[in-house]
Amino acid sequence: MRTLWDVTSAVAKALSSQEPSISDPFSAAKRWVQEIIGLTPLEWACSLREACPSEPLVWKALKEHFETHKPLSRMQGSRFFWKHSFFINPWTLDPRPESEGIIQLVLNQPILPQRIVDLGTGSGCLLISLLHEIPNAMGLGIDVEPRVFPAAQKNAETVGVTQRCAWLCSSWCVELPKTLHGTFDCIVSNPPYVAPHEALPQNVLIWDPPLALFAGQDGLASYRALIPEMVPFLAPHGIVILEIGAMQGEAVSALLRAEAFSSIQILQDLQGRNRYVMAHR
Repeated sequence: MRTLWDVTSAVAKALSSQEPSISDPFSAAKRWVQEIIGLTPLEWACSLREACPSEPLVWKALKEHFETHKPLSRMQGSRFFWKHSFFINPWTLDPRPESEGIIQLVLNQPILPQRIVDLGTGSGCLLISLLHEIPNAMGLGIDVEPRVFPAAQKNAETVGVTQRCAWLCSSWCVELPKTLHGTFDCIVSNPPYVAPHEALPQNVLIWDPPLALFAGQDGLASYRALIPEMVPFLAPHGIVILEIGAMQGEAVSALLRAEAFSSIQILQDLQGRNRYVMAHR
């Protein structure tokens, strides 16, 4: 029987052979092995020289992935994001590590927000992570797809923030009542921003919901809709942080300037790609 190290190394070799676009096959293999067997990173590291009786489970999952492009997160029904594992369903976007940058940008603010809106909330990973990090904050998650909310509500319960968040089915801010004008001091969003001509990996194209991916012919339709709509609900000196495609920074910044936002910044993810636009009202 092979050791956990041998199995992880073999999985890394298989991933490298089948998916050459993976930049770090060994790190990807560690995640596969840890999640399928149910090991924490520390447990994995402490068990590398031990026999791995669960190896058949690893290869069964990997075989399904190679045949169907199904991500591990879709097999498991959950994805680790920031500090927690989040339930996902067919109508939620699979949370991406680069979206964690939004959490860090909010937490870097000199005054932490207390009233947060997450537009296009999906699994609720952004809002719930922020509420976990800011104990006194309250939040509202908005999504046009009603079928995402069972996952979001379950995630809020698991993380322990149910009493501090609410959910609203709406196309951006359309259903928000005028009584909430000027209420929120932070708005975050990872909206759809893919144009139909852009090439996507098969695991994204097949398994992520199109409603959470595509945004008009140029990928900017979501920003054109949500930026003007959110303006009345942002408190004076409030902050907005939007995830963007790598080539969309200037276009999204122009939309924000047209609504009198200031201190607009285009910021990079950990890979050095333009990924966020941050602005103040």
